[in-house]
Amino acid sequence: MSSLILVLFQLVDSFTVFRLLEESGLARLTAMEQKGVYDRGQPLVQFGILIATSLTLAIVPLVARTSRNVSGRSADMYARLAFRVSFLFAFAAAVGLTFVMPYVNETLFKTREQSWTLIIFSWQIVWMSLLLIMTAMLHGLGKVRVPAVLLISGLVVKVICNLLLLPIWGIAGAAVAGNIGLALIVFGLLLYFKKVWPLQFAPVSYYSWLVGAGMAMSAVVLGWLLLADSFYLPVHQAALAQHLLR
Repeated sequence: MSSLILVLFQLVDSFTVFRLLEESGLARLTAMEQKGVYDRGQPLVQFGILIATSLTLAIVPLVARTSRNVSGRSADMYARLAFRVSFLFAFAAAVGLTFVMPYVNETLFKTREQSWTLIIFSWQIVWMSLLLIMTAMLHGLGKVRVPAVLLISGLVVKVICNLLLLPIWGIAGAAVAGNIGLALIVFGLLLYFKKVWPLQFAPVSYYSWLVGAGMAMSAVVLGWLLLADSFYLPVHQAALAQHLLR
């Protein structure tokens, strides 16, 4: 269920986004174009999730095995490591896409239309990565019922938020609805995990260092974009003008 939750969210969008856009007053062709733009975020999110979870899901069997050991190395270390590595890569991927999304959008689809919506959509990488890690660890502990209920609840919230936000914000509302549904699942899993296994995944300093690293990465990317625009665009425009004159 945890692996299918993003697919189920896509299924909800397939039945609601186009219909609600059309009912809100958009022409049929425009609504279809907007739905197509919204769907651009899916492969980007899936790629980010793959990067964030490919390493950490390999740690989960160690958590399940060591949690049953009476003596020897504690499972706490592996659980903390899985959470921190997943959060690190997911946060870095989301922050990176936030600043390069207009350029990625233009490179892949020849337009920067609705880049802001795709930025909102891309933050689902963080929620999905944490969701996959925690559900996998809980499954290793034999806890499956509560996570299943939380996943279904998040799907219901996604449907309700789509119905409420799409007529107001368009496809950006659908992206916000996805984040709300996944965030609800993640926070519910965190609370349940604390009840089942009282474990501090990371100290406050970890999150502060993570935010600082994200700000540093953002400064480098923004600096490079400004530098590239100031040097590349005049040269490109001059070359284009010379080509047209010929």
